[in-house]
This record gives sequence, structure tokens and C-alpha cells, in this order.
Amino acid sequence: MRLQKSNLTERIHKESLLEQIRSEDENTILLLEWSQLLEQPLGWRATWMLRQVLAKNDPRLKNHISAVLERFPNFNESQKREWIKLLEHQETSDDEEGILYDLCMLEWKNIHNHPALRASAILVVFKILKKYPELANELNHLMSSDYLESLSPGIKRVIIKNWNLIST
Repeated sequence: MRLQKSNLTERIHKESLLEQIRSEDENTILLLEWSQLLEQPLGWRATWMLRQVLAKNDPRLKNHISAVLERFPNFNESQKREWIKLLEHQETSDDEEGILYDLCMLEWKNIHNHPALRASAILVVFKILKKYPELANELNHLMSSDYLESLSPGIKRVIIKNWNLIST
């Protein structure tokens, strides 16, 4: 059954919606399209559903990554967080990875962003730093109390733990 926008804007049972999405390949294409819209809650819900449907390094996403990264600054915080979590598990080109790194750094530096968005962003930065450890020294100042203060104790602990694994 073909997915309708209303399926994502109305209350519906998650499992039945996932079943409907998986029933036709066209539904995943629709989700990819809708996930890039600024219309809310459609945009972030479509992105959230994509995370449930797409596999790690899913080839259906590969040709859309550049467009998503280009539109990323315009997404709301919830949509940004879902895209960060989705892109974290996708293979990207070196250029795309560099853009993702920069976008995530901007989200982390904005202390007015929602802590969950900031945490997701910095964890992606840490993942990229594992490939390029020489960049870690440039981030020492971004682990100061100014950046960590607005985070919950649990999130702060996770970030510090991951930072310590990279910076040592």
C-alpha cells in the first residue's frame, strides 16, 4: 500500500506503519523525499522512519547524502538529530564526511541547541576523529565547561568518556 503524508502526521501504530513502508519500495523513496522537507512534523517523522527502515550503508541513501547535507542547516533540531543519527551509519565520500564533520561541529558549538542534538553531533565528530586522530588536539577547548554545562549528567558522562578515549 502506497504511503500517504497523513500516515506520518496522524497518530498511528509504529509497527503497522513500518509494515506498510516495507510493503513497497516506493514508500522508502517517498520517505527519502519527505525527510528533506521543512514541513513539520512530516520532515522529522519521515527521517525517524527512515532510520527504522534503512540498513547500515544502505545503497538507497547513497545518492541523497549530498542533497541532505546541503539542506541540513535549514532543518529543525529534531530533524537534524535524526539525520545525524542516520548518516552516522552510512558510508560517505571524503567530501561528504568533511561537510558532515563541519555541520556537526556547528551544532555542538551552539550551546543553545537541544542537548540531545548536541550530543548526537559531537559523537559523530568523535567517530570521524577516530579516523583522523591528528585533529583531536584542535578540539580541546570544545570540551570545556562552557560546552558541557548545559548537558545532563548522563550525557555529559558519555561525552567525556568518549572524548577521553580519543584524546589520550
